[in-house]
Amino acid sequence: MSVVAELLARHLDRLRDEAELSPKSIETYSDTIKAVRKRFVGIRVHEATPGLLSEILRGIQRDHGDTRARHTRGLLKAVFTDCVLAGAIDANPVLQLGRQKRRTPAKGAPAVDQDAMIRAYKRVTTSGYCRRTDLRDLVLFLMGTGARISETLGVRWTDVDLDAAEVTFAGRVMRVTGVGLIRQEGLKNHAPSRTVALPPFLVAALKHRRETAASDTWVFPSTTGGLRDVNNCSKQWRQVRDRFGLTGVSSHSWRRTAATVIDEAGLSARVGADQLGHTRASMTADVYWRRNGVHSEAAQAIEAVVTRRLSDENKRNRPTSGQTKTDASER
Repeated sequence: MSVVAELLARHLDRLRDEAELSPKSIETYSDTIKAVRKRFVGIRVHEATPGLLSEILRGIQRDHGDTRARHTRGLLKAVFTDCVLAGAIDANPVLQLGRQKRRTPAKGAPAVDQDAMIRAYKRVTTSGYCRRTDLRDLVLFLMGTGARISETLGVRWTDVDLDAAEVTFAGRVMRVTGVGLIRQEGLKNHAPSRTVALPPFLVAALKHRRETAASDTWVFPSTTGGLRDVNNCSKQWRQVRDRFGLTGVSSHSWRRTAATVIDEAGLSARVGADQLGHTRASMTADVYWRRNGVHSEAAQAIEAVVTRRLSDENKRNRPTSGQTKTDASER
């Protein structure tokens, strides 16, 4: 009878051979098995009772965190399913485990309110630092679409239709150990693509960017014209966000902010799910509502916040010039 540690290693080899998962997923599972394998050394399949597995998973959760424990549980489920199919055991012990609770509440990037959204818009568009680091259009894109940053960096000019004011997301940029940056086809929810409408302020920014494009392929390329690294972009943003009064706001905050704007505009959960690329809004929406729509009203809602608030502030401040000046502190 095989021991569980060996079966986990074999399962990983099979995942590599089947090549159905992304390189990043394979890397994640490989790291998980390396971290937890010693806990299963010497344990044979028939000895892996629900009680023993539950105890081991609690230890992994305590020592390595919720995510590592969740990944381990998924791998064990697959391994023991194979054992059941092979007739080695009668039932999968992982299926008899209760729901695993998080040790700590899940934390996510905070959404920003409308005041902060407008402040970010004005500071980003007038910042010398954002211009030099090519953050301006990137932040506007995240703000205007609610897209994941990995999806955004994977957008090609062929994915953008400025006449129709639409963009199609069809891949993600990720770094794979030993390989470097790659663009993985498909999206996080396993959908091949998703098309969303663009608000007018973003269309204008992209039209100008297209005229001065540094790359014929990538909308947001690196300084050398290739793929741009997600972590580097995030680091650049962290270096300036405090000066903008946006402490704690990450690239994912614009995703949550877009969802909030859509909700406050009275649009449906299905509109939000289609805009953000979520698999489910609810069972009813999945079964009965139209899926994968391109919702111009989502782009209009985001545009309304920016243009309305800017218009109100301009009226109050009565600017003497129609042009904004670059902040001296950001030059």
